[in-house]
Amino acid sequence: MINLLIIQTGDAVSSARTHGNFNDWFADAAGCTATTINVHKGQALPQIEQTITQHSHLIITGSAAMITERKDWMLSSMKWLEQVVLQVPTLGVCFGHQMLTDLLGGTVQYNPKGRNMGLDHCHLTDAGLNHPLFQDMKHPTFPTWVSHLQSVTTPPKGSVLLASSEKDPNHAYQFGDHCFALQFHPEWTGPIMAAYLEARSEDLTKEGFDVPLMLAQTAQNLATQKIIQRFIQT
Repeated sequence: MINLLIIQTGDAVSSARTHGNFNDWFADAAGCTATTINVHKGQALPQIEQTITQHSHLIITGSAAMITERKDWMLSSMKWLEQVVLQVPTLGVCFGHQMLTDLLGGTVQYNPKGRNMGLDHCHLTDAGLNHPLFQDMKHPTFPTWVSHLQSVTTPPKGSVLLASSEKDPNHAYQFGDHCFALQFHPEWTGPIMAAYLEARSEDLTKEGFDVPLMLAQTAQNLATQKIIQRFIQT
């Protein structure tokens, strides 16, 4: 039985709220209902034993926060995760990817190549090509939606690199038997990406991005939500 627990670490920009919030997008992509804990708002995480015995899967969402800020809610969430991450199948996305990295001994910094936003391309490694998580991806390189300023500069020791991108050499990895971390947003749709581009358009223009082109690219229908479905099958 699927009993998904979502650790929500932020909220969607207001222009994206017409499509729901982070937890809604993950639950929709997974095709199941979920329990959500808003740790960034101080909501308490469940007891460790309860989590291990009652929840089949755990997802850590993205956030506008930076893991290098090391706020109290981040530190307390990581202390909790340390006790469950190898017990319950876990997926960290964007900020969640970075939180897992910090927890597991890797490093996260502002990306020296700058902001990564909009349409990106994920390049699977040999390990990624043969990985169940990416079974539905038809090519070794596939398009993804991204939006982040920080990235994983050193993955955790003992992790297996699954994918890279032009700006993010550590775009996806696996740690242990069932802990997965993705820098891109498999849960996003084109309209969600467009809402984020519009919200960040002023900064993007100042940084030299071609915003009209980026918005036009959001008409594409990506297949990445299938990755979440594959995770739920683990």
